Amino acid sequence: MNTRRHLFLPFLLFVSWAQAQTYTQLIDTLVVEHFTIDPTFNMLPFPTGDDATWVNYDVDERPTSCAEIGQPPVPGNWFWESDLGDTTATGENYCYTSCSYVVGNAAHPNNINWLILPRVEIPDSSYFLSWRSSSILGPAFVDGYKVLVSTGSNAPFDFQYSDTLFKAAEMIGEPTVITLDPTDYNYTPGYIHANTYTNDAYYFLALSDNGAGGGVEYLHGKLEPHSVSLAAFADQSIYIAFVHDSEQDFLLQIDDILVSNSPTSGAGEPNLIALFQSYPNPVVDELFLQWTLKRPAESELTITDARGMTVHRQHFGRFDDSWCRVTSHAWPAGLYVATLRSEGKVASRKLMKL
Repeated sequence: MNTRRHLFLPFLLFVSWAQAQTYTQLIDTLVVEHFTIDPTFNMLPFPTGDDATWVNYDVDERPTSCAEIGQPPVPGNWFWESDLGDTTATGENYCYTSCSYVVGNAAHPNNINWLILPRVEIPDSSYFLSWRSSSILGPAFVDGYKVLVSTGSNAPFDFQYSDTLFKAAEMIGEPTVITLDPTDYNYTPGYIHANTYTNDAYYFLALSDNGAGGGVEYLHGKLEPHSVSLAAFADQSIYIAFVHDSEQDFLLQIDDILVSNSPTSGAGEPNLIALFQSYPNPVVDELFLQWTLKRPAESELTITDARGMTVHRQHFGRFDDSWCRVTSHAWPAGLYVATLRSEGKVASRKLMKL
């Protein structure tokens, strides 16, 4: 028997199945904000309880110290800023930014900035919240934040935001020495940027000026995509809030906020990705994924659960056709998202694990 031909047969069968499918989905986008232009002037500075527009609420109202020497002061609330992790030549992307390094009473050092989305009706269980975020400093002084949901008022002081969709960890305590090893620091519970700085697609090595003619190495964050299910809020009217409440860290950036029934990061239309298929669905013990790019390019596959936690991540070299098999028998039953990224383009597939 030709062993090579025998081993390749399952892949040929899978490709034949994938090519025979007619996958059609009506994309319904309820909220989209790419921060292409400054939205601040169209936002309310204070929530009134039932607002149908964005709210940019600076709770602490203290000045910040995130600006470089000689630069204008950084606002205390969320503000529009260029993508500080953009290493491309153009640098044309913009984000919404918040500084947690505040000036004021040492007994209350934590910054508290709320970015509250307009009220949104979630039609059914197929909808997702997607966004990208980055902490500029790391692994020391990582900025944490929360994504919260209220099914009542949009006012934080009414204790309405009882549901947590996502929690990003922040560094706590004062480090005795600055290193590049995350294990040298203490963090609050939650997801640490770039999968605890093991995924170099979302950070790069940089040097900060220590003010004495030298510098300190740190890991400079780049925007990382996240996506969480809104299935628990089907047929409900909700408010979603991004809450930056870090204690004396540095800068957090948010971009490409999207509420849609397509779980994508909003990083652009996947025009490089000609095909992205998964089989079977629902998933039981293993999952096959196959994709075709319009030209050879490196790609990364991630699979996340409904909380946005990564259960599988794999990098692929410069190919135009790739496939992989993922063992899934240990995954808890529930909703998952398989996401393919290549050169900033994104395609996703929703999966149900039985």
